Amino acid sequence: GNKDSLNNTYCSSNKLSINLLHITTGILENSEVFKS
Repeated sequence: GNKDSLNNTYCSSNKLSINLLHITTGILENSEVFKS
């Protein structure tokens, strides 16, 4: 019902946030700032 779709939305946005965090971390680790 309504609760399930709300749960799915939360899970999806949570996974998206984690993915963005990993991407951002990867970019930062590869940036020149961390190489110096």
